[in-house]
Parts: sequence; structure tokens; C-alpha cells
Amino acid sequence: MEASAAAGAEAIIIEFNTPGGSVGAGFKLSKAIENSRIPVVCVVDAMAASMGTYILESCQVRVMTRRSFLMFHQPSITGERSGSREEYQNIADLLKALESGMIEHLVARMNINADDMQKKIEGGKQWWTNWRESLRMGAVDCVVGSTAEVSRSYRNDLRPPVACLN
Repeated sequence: MEASAAAGAEAIIIEFNTPGGSVGAGFKLSKAIENSRIPVVCVVDAMAASMGTYILESCQVRVMTRRSFLMFHQPSITGERSGSREEYQNIADLLKALESGMIEHLVARMNINADDMQKKIEGGKQWWTNWRESLRMGAVDCVVGSTAEVSRSYRNDLRPPVACLN
């Protein structure tokens, strides 16, 4: 991101379609986006699930296409594990703390509070939202017909948010 700023870029556009991924890698990318000297525009085209939604909420401008959807859920740990009851309790405590922090990040710019988000995802539920619900709850700033519209708006020296369909 520093190289883009040094090259004089007006914005960085990240286009993604993701089922999610590593919490650690997602935190690192989110921090880089938040520390960017130039605006970072995230454009979801199809899916932003799990850590993808977390990263989306780090972007200065959050855009999705009408064919897209978002998914929120509790964090989890995967893989074969062994250990004592106390070690499993430590993992449960870690997941509880992680969930609380992630929810705070997710709702910071949305029209939903942490308690309501918690209710949507507790008990292992996945909360899927289409573009209408995502826009209404403030998970995105703008909905576009295609990702090309976002790139064109910057090439034509327009400022975000791009021409929205909402």
C-alpha cells in the first residue's frame, strides 16, 4: 500500500470474492488497510464471508455488486487438537474474547449494535445478507451494477463513493 501511495495513486481498489480465511492474516490485512495513506476501496463481487466481511469493514469505502452477499459468524479454530480440559477451556476463553473484539470491529460503522450482532450469530449460526440488507444495516456504503463501474469512477477522477444504484 505504501508503494501505491508513493506512486501517486489516488486510491487502492481491492476486488474480492472470498469464503474467508485465516484470522491472523485477516487482522494483518485489515491493519494495513486502516493505516493506508490513501483511500482503500473494497469491492465485493459475489461473496465476502467470515474474515472477508471483517476485512471489508476495515476499508474506507465499502462497495458490493447486486449479485453479492456477506456472511457473519463466530470465529472458530479448525484442525486436530489434543489436550487437557483446562487447555480446551483456554481455547474457549480465547474464542470468546476474539468474538467480542471482532464484533466490535464489525459493528463500528454499521447500523447494528454489538448485542444485536451477537444474537444473529450466537450458537454457531451464520448470518447471510444480500445487497439490500447489507446496505440497510450499513455494512456497505454503496451498491453498483459491476466492478468495472468502480474502476471507471477513479479513472474519470471522480471521488468516492462511486455512482451507486441504491
